[in-house]
Amino acid sequence: MSVPRFLGYVFNPISIYFCIDNKKKLKFVIYEVKNTHHEQHCYVFKINKKNKIKHTAIKKMYVSPFLRSDMRYDFSLNSIFPCIGLKINANNESMQLLTGLKTKEISFSNMGLIKEIFKNSQKAYVVTAFISCVIGVLIGHFEVDFIIRAAIPALMFIYPITIVLILLNVVSNKFASPFVFKGVVCVTFIFSIPDFLESLQIGGFLKPITYWIPLSSQSLGWLLPAILMFIGLNFYNHQKKKAH
Repeated sequence: MSVPRFLGYVFNPISIYFCIDNKKKLKFVIYEVKNTHHEQHCYVFKINKKNKIKHTAIKKMYVSPFLRSDMRYDFSLNSIFPCIGLKINANNESMQLLTGLKTKEISFSNMGLIKEIFKNSQKAYVVTAFISCVIGVLIGHFEVDFIIRAAIPALMFIYPITIVLILLNVVSNKFASPFVFKGVVCVTFIFSIPDFLESLQIGGFLKPITYWIPLSSQSLGWLLPAILMFIGLNFYNHQKKKAH
């Protein structure tokens, strides 16, 4: 069980494989966990009477910046075909994250998919359409140059981090470890603050500092620090591996 490909792109945080014998009895369950660094690890469980519903595994791989590595997974498989019910509790002594999914069988056809998309969603569409109309009417009362000026600060804050995140996900895992990932994103965030404040016209007090930052006059003051941090952290990782 996994997520299908959409517009040529797919990412499955978890894929589940059910191994069934000739008598249609569940023999093995495999949880294939992936992260955004293109790494994956499979947790394999042989099913018996004791662990048919619940099974536990020690977390073997970095998955999220919000979750530590020293955790365990508690899987609760309440049902399988045709309707799958699964709960996953990632936890340790200080934190836990509860997730899960519940599926049901539908006719896999164009009409079947369309029916599921629009089923019980009329109210949500009405609310979304109403909010969009209100926002559109309010924004429509302003001049175009005002709308652009209002959007620039948000863009100045968002686009450096977005660009860095895209590039880090493209780079090989060898050079974009979690340690490097966090360091580069943090530096980009810090050095994009002057550009953000400048777009709000309240960054004058930082000019003595930004004067010495290359490309800051082109609103790219974050670029060189991010590159240097990327190189520096990879050099540090390389030296650390050589020491061991």
